[in-house]
Amino acid sequence: MQDRAAKYERLKALMRAAEEVKTFGTFTYAADAIPGGTISQLMSQKKCGDRR
Repeated sequence: MQDRAAKYERLKALMRAAEEVKTFGTFTYAADAIPGGTISQLMSQKKCGDRR
């Protein structure tokens, strides 16, 4: 279920970005996005159960 919620949130963000471009001619989505390096670091960390 969390995967579905995450997909929905990404779709909403994409729709907001498209509406912003259409209405204002701007694209500020990237200002709110998490940097790729941060995401990679979070995804590479071990799960809590794996820590010793």
